[in-house]
Amino acid sequence: MKTLTKTKLMQSGVTLVELMISMTIGLVLIGGALFVYSSARAAYTTNESYALMQENARFALSVLEPDVQMAGYWGQHRDPTEITGSAKDRELSGIPLTGIGNDCAANWVVQFDRHIEGFNDVDGSVEDWSCIDRGTITEGSDVFAIRRVEGAPAIVLNAGQLYMRSSEKPLSEVFNGSDPEPTSLPDSAKNYALVANAYYVRPGSPGSDTEPVKQPALRRVSLTTVGTTSTMRDNEVTTGIEDMQIQYGIGPANVLGVRSGANVYVSDIESLTLPNNTVRSMRIWLLMRAERQEFDYIDDKSYQLGDKIIPATGDHYRRLVVSKTIFFRNLH
Repeated sequence: MKTLTKTKLMQSGVTLVELMISMTIGLVLIGGALFVYSSARAAYTTNESYALMQENARFALSVLEPDVQMAGYWGQHRDPTEITGSAKDRELSGIPLTGIGNDCAANWVVQFDRHIEGFNDVDGSVEDWSCIDRGTITEGSDVFAIRRVEGAPAIVLNAGQLYMRSSEKPLSEVFNGSDPEPTSLPDSAKNYALVANAYYVRPGSPGSDTEPVKQPALRRVSLTTVGTTSTMRDNEVTTGIEDMQIQYGIGPANVLGVRSGANVYVSDIESLTLPNNTVRSMRIWLLMRAERQEFDYIDDKSYQLGDKIIPATGDHYRRLVVSKTIFFRNLH
C-alpha cells in the first residue's frame, strides 16, 4: 500500500524540461497565429486601398464621360459660328458681356467656337481662367473645359439661368431666363440650358485641411445659378486623384459635310484654328492615390500617363493609373 502511494505522488506534475518544451510549443503556435493575422490584415488593407481607388476612379469617370461626350452639342444644329450672343458675336456687334459672376474670363462661358479647351502641364495657375484660384492646381497636371447645352430642352425657364434657343434655321440665340424668349427664331425652336465646366486637380481637398495629410482631389468649376444670378462655382468631384493628363484626338477637316474620326492625338490644342471642331475625342489618364499610408510599403514605381512619366515618390501610398477614351457624340 505504501508503495502505491509513493508511486502516485512521484507521477504528479511535470518536470521543468517538459514545462519549457510546452511553453516553446505554445509560443510557436501563438507566433504563427499572429503572423497569419498580420498577413491577413495587410492583405485586407491592400485590397481595401485598391478597391477604394477603383471606386473613386469609376465615380470620376462616371461624371466626366457623359459631360465630355456632349461637348459641342448645340441643340437642333451643329454650327457654333452661327449663334447670336456668342463671344465672337458679342465682340463683333458690341453686345454687352454676359455678366456672369466669377466668370473664368470675359465671355468665357459663351466661347462656343471652343467646345473643348485645355492647358497642358500647368504651372500651378491658369492665367486665363480666373475662376480657378491661383496656386490651387497640382503642378504639371492638365486642366480642360467643355461647353455645350443640356441634352433635353428646358420645360421651365429659371430667372438668371442662361439658355440657348436653338433651331435648324436660323440656328440659335443666347438669352437670360429673366428675359423674354428671342422672337427671331421659328416656333419649332427649343430652349436649352447652357453648360460650361472646367476640370482640374487640386493637391489638397479643402475638406481635408485639418487632416495630417491632405487628400488630392478632382474639382469642377461649373456654371450655376445662385438666386437670380448666373455664376461659376467650384465644387469637388471626388478625392484620391493625384494627377490628370489629357490628349485630344484630331480628325481631318469635314469633306462634303461628312465628319471622320480622330487619326492623331496631341497634348495641346491651344494653337488650333477656331472653331476647333476638328477635335473629335479625348483620352483621359487619372493617377489615383490611396487614402491612407501603409508604412510597410514603399512606392518605388514610376507611372506613365499619356506622354508624361511620373517618377517614383518613395512614399508609403499605393497608386493606380486608369484611362479612358471618350468620343464627342456630335463631332465624329
